[in-house]
Amino acid sequence: MAEDWTLEEVERTVEVYFTMLGLELGGERYSKTEFRRQLRADLGNRRTEASFEFKFQNISAVLQDLGSETVDGYKPARNVQQLLREQVAEQYEKNHELRQAMLRAATEPASQGSVLSDPVDTPELIVPDTGFTPRAAMIDFAAVEAANRSLGLAGEHAVVDYERAVLCRGGRDDLAERVEHVSRTRGDGLGYDVLSFSGETGQERYLEVKTTRSSRYRPFLLTRNELAASEEWGEAFVLCRLFRFSETSAQQYRIVGPLGTGLELVPSTYLVYPHRGRSGRAS
Repeated sequence: MAEDWTLEEVERTVEVYFTMLGLELGGERYSKTEFRRQLRADLGNRRTEASFEFKFQNISAVLQDLGSETVDGYKPARNVQQLLREQVAEQYEKNHELRQAMLRAATEPASQGSVLSDPVDTPELIVPDTGFTPRAAMIDFAAVEAANRSLGLAGEHAVVDYERAVLCRGGRDDLAERVEHVSRTRGDGLGYDVLSFSGETGQERYLEVKTTRSSRYRPFLLTRNELAASEEWGEAFVLCRLFRFSETSAQQYRIVGPLGTGLELVPSTYLVYPHRGRSGRAS
């Protein structure tokens, strides 16, 4: 049986992860392999490279629970050592500069013109631990990014361009001309953003776009209206999740059909209607 990780090992591993995350947020190139090998050597080669790989995935899971950015490529993994959880939370709260870099990335205006690649397989996202845990440094960067209207609009434009290009490649220029950015032409309350068409049948498709600069493993926010639209349109409804969105390129995965099936919907906020008789003063 493998020995538990020591405080020194955990502290140093978290530090290295945060260093990589800072470089990533700054748009700098780096080698995960080199960082991992150097970390292993610094700690006396007592652990395998695979064990550091998994520990980095554990850190991603803890940061996801905190609403934070994570390093691209380290899919969140559970079974987290309590010592690691405590160290990640402690270093995250102290690292004001890193959190400010995340905030800049989430709020920075986006420019249009990004070229969207073909969809990849939908990732399996790990549902975070639930419960009330007070955290002074808690910022929900997914919510902050979702409020970045310029980013959302740029993502929608990328999907419009992609849909038109796909239809044209399939010889359906007539349908490509009818692709409509409905959130701009009709309003933002229809439960979807783009009206497109099946190149094979010509049937309408209703595309809702969710855009992030982060990795494919970042969860996204869904409104009650969007959920209802997916139930209404059934298999004609498509959720387009754009990730790693930049000025020049973006990736995507797609979820077809009603979103109430096969997905984990976790309540994040509530709309509250007070009842008579609930007033009172604290003693």
